[in-house]
Amino acid sequence: MSSLSKMDKLQYSIGLIDKVTGPVNKIMAKINQLSEQTASAKEQLSGGLMSAAGGAMMLVGSLNPAIEAQAALGEVQSLDVSNQALTQLNNTAINFVSNYGGNTAAVIRSSYDIQSAISGLTGNELAQFTESSAILAKGTKSDAATTTDYFGTMYGIYQDTAKEVGKSEWIQMLTGQTAASVRMFKTTGSEMAGAFSTLGAEANSHGITMNESMAVLGQLQATMSGSEAGTKYRAFLGGVGKAQQKLGIQLTDAQGRMLPMVEVMDRIHEKFGIIDTVAESDALQKALVPKKLWH
Repeated sequence: MSSLSKMDKLQYSIGLIDKVTGPVNKIMAKINQLSEQTASAKEQLSGGLMSAAGGAMMLVGSLNPAIEAQAALGEVQSLDVSNQALTQLNNTAINFVSNYGGNTAAVIRSSYDIQSAISGLTGNELAQFTESSAILAKGTKSDAATTTDYFGTMYGIYQDTAKEVGKSEWIQMLTGQTAASVRMFKTTGSEMAGAFSTLGAEANSHGITMNESMAVLGQLQATMSGSEAGTKYRAFLGGVGKAQQKLGIQLTDAQGRMLPMVEVMDRIHEKFGIIDTVAESDALQKALVPKKLWH
């Protein structure tokens, strides 16, 4: 057993549970039976009980992670998750812990919150969302609860896109973009989650793509918190219609959706040139940002 890998040990434990009914009770019954058979020999009993007790503790200790994992799977199953999806989820959790460390039951339990927040996950989608959440938490200095909540928020905003490209593909795209943004803009997963939670669906309703919103929010986080970045960006988007009139620049397309941020900046530069005076900066701020958010 000592030569087995981490994953082998976990699979062995779960396999052992599958082979017995009521694992703890039956295993302990076997140990008690062995003790009763050797009770007549008092001299052997002392050493035998020490050995049996030690063996029992080691066996039960090795089974604890698997027992906890089975309990976690039972909790997820209560959400009407199919047996096939549970098997995929269990294998995903085992592989993740083998590769990255952690606790199998904790990974599985995070899927309960995901399934509760995002209805309609089928087949391997729940396993994919769970694995992505765990990986993102590891890679962005966050935790499973934060990334799970983040996924729920993002799916609520971009569910049409997720359904169009496929939920499994979408969650991998979201995970990759978030991880890249966190590294690029030197922020954290928790701060990015706070930014989008505050921003809500405002950018999406203006036709702005997820990756552009993430880039803008990431850039803003260089000088402010994630929630403040979301507040500023949301206010800017809400006032862009009036800002066009004040500045005399068209910042939306024929459908009223905001132009990409790069094009917005280009049009501002075309109008004002390089913004190198306090007066020009103040004029833009008053046009683009509500007064209550001025510094």
